[in-house]
Amino acid sequence: MFRVLSALHGTGVPAPRPLWLDPEGESLGVPAFVMEFVEGSVPRQSYFREGPIADASPPERRRMVTSVIETIAKIHALDWQGRGLGFLKDRGRGSSWIERDLSWYWRFLESSLPEGVDAYRPVLEWLLRHQPAGGRAVVNHGDCQLGNYMFRGAEVAAVLDWEMTCLLPPEADLAYLCVFHRYLSTGMDGLPDGIPSEEGWLSEYERVSGHRIRNWDYYRTMMMFRLATIFSCGAARLLPPDQLEAARPVWGWFEHTLMEKSRDVSG
Repeated sequence: MFRVLSALHGTGVPAPRPLWLDPEGESLGVPAFVMEFVEGSVPRQSYFREGPIADASPPERRRMVTSVIETIAKIHALDWQGRGLGFLKDRGRGSSWIERDLSWYWRFLESSLPEGVDAYRPVLEWLLRHQPAGGRAVVNHGDCQLGNYMFRGAEVAAVLDWEMTCLLPPEADLAYLCVFHRYLSTGMDGLPDGIPSEEGWLSEYERVSGHRIRNWDYYRTMMMFRLATIFSCGAARLLPPDQLEAARPVWGWFEHTLMEKSRDVSG
């Protein structure tokens, strides 16, 4: 992440400036790095229900949305080769951007939740068979959800959590954002005023970036696969067995929705 933040400095993308790296933990006691303090408000993970987005007025909330989209478009417009981000090409294995990304999360699944491999395999195979042809790779934030966007007022002050940064078409970041929204709005009586529908996010991105969204269902399925893998493997790796069932509602939604897709694509 230090290398990514270093490459972002001076590009106009709002991100904390990295100051120094302590890879061996000689000064801090653990491997870490220090970055510049940024003042702002960070949304809670349940950002539609509490925190700065939930507390904002509808016009303020709408401006926050626009600021997020403008920031995502700035990230996607980066010259990743010129900024020294070519090392992201080595993330995962495969002959395409999509294959490399899928392999990254598949290895995570195999090592953390091997009993889940057979259930996930039909979706992986469908994603590999139906990769969209062409498409340009851009820098993806990777963990593109509003809980990682710090605000100062209604403007994005900093984008946080760059550990999942990768090279994929722009649709991947947007699909991750929209799938995460769908999860967080489950059980709500509509979205808060000022938060657009999925179609609204896409049309706003097209307006700001000039890029026309393509192959949307594919990327939405791909990001559902990613999120199901992250949440299920994270729970299996981090929680003791007696807490897994209590945590299931947190990650089970992604896995259940993905398995529904699995039945669709393998039927």
